[in-house]
Amino acid sequence: MKKIIWLLFGLLVIVSCQKEEEISPNQLQYRVFNNEGGWFMRVDISSDNQFILSLRLDSSTFSLWKISSRGYVIWQKTISLDFSFSQNSIIASSPNHIFLVGELGNDPSSTSGDFVLIRLSDHGDLEWVKIFETSEWESRVTGMKTSDNNLILCGEKAESCYSGNPFFAKVNLDGDTLWSRTIYESVYIGKYKIIEAKDGSYLIYGTTGFELGDENGYIRLIKMDRNGNVLWETSVCKARWIPFSIAETTSGDILICGYDYPDAESIPIVCTDANGVMKWVKYYKLWDDGNLGLDFQHCDDRTFKIFGRALSDSDEQFGVIKIDESGNELHKVTYPSLYGEIALKENGDHTYLFWNQSDFLYMTKLDQNGNPVMLDCW
Repeated sequence: MKKIIWLLFGLLVIVSCQKEEEISPNQLQYRVFNNEGGWFMRVDISSDNQFILSLRLDSSTFSLWKISSRGYVIWQKTISLDFSFSQNSIIASSPNHIFLVGELGNDPSSTSGDFVLIRLSDHGDLEWVKIFETSEWESRVTGMKTSDNNLILCGEKAESCYSGNPFFAKVNLDGDTLWSRTIYESVYIGKYKIIEAKDGSYLIYGTTGFELGDENGYIRLIKMDRNGNVLWETSVCKARWIPFSIAETTSGDILICGYDYPDAESIPIVCTDANGVMKWVKYYKLWDDGNLGLDFQHCDDRTFKIFGRALSDSDEQFGVIKIDESGNELHKVTYPSLYGEIALKENGDHTYLFWNQSDFLYMTKLDQNGNPVMLDCW
């Protein structure tokens, strides 16, 4: 009799999980954690496919979390520094270490500090801090791990609060500088980022102009080899919109996703070939107006997800558009209001959504089309 009961229970769970795509977005299910009043959330995926989160408690104290893909806390640590630190990114993909990247100072959007690299163990214990001192301001320094097991730091050496030059530094996992490069051109502050291309080179994307949303600004795309030598650089298109993410297609084309400033009428994507020659520009909408792009991610099934948020005085809806490599829209879904900070990570066949609001941290799971997954099926 007990075997029959367990068999029926198992069948019920399987049937429930098979119907996960039928859940209404209004039934979004999530885990809830007490965030200890932290803010400026940063998230990355560890080498064992779990999530590492960092939350700022005050100017020199951080709460570090490891959370499983099923939404359970594996460990939580509090990191205290003896200086003010503005964290801009977290790198958790190295097997034995976690890195925090940012600059000295209290405000992550300021240009008032040397850049900082902090290494912790894979259990969140502080190992060392390295401060890279320069004679110029450093703005919004971010980082990533490379396929040759080093780190790339990317930021801007600011000549003033309004212009500066993007710079890049490659360091090993002990924090020793392998090379550094500065690209001398006037850019709007803090609008350059870098990713590693499939061929091992680096793609740098950003925008130039005298101010945010300047109609005379343009999208910049630069390709460097592993030693920091510029292979080519181009002005992709003249636009008021601000790029925030980049990805490659299986054919080698480059997709740059951004948001229109200041109206946010749509979420634009520009496509170039592997040499930066523009092929097309398309615009996507989740709502009639107020479309703010948040993130853009490449999925395992040769598709891409565009994540956006509605801009409204009374509501902050969240939504996902799925497109193919040619930019054709395949699927669209929107969710009820999600206030506060939002971070997204693609992990296997699912997207994990974190949002940080008031004193709580929330985590939910979406399928390949952006539909919510039942909590029991995690």
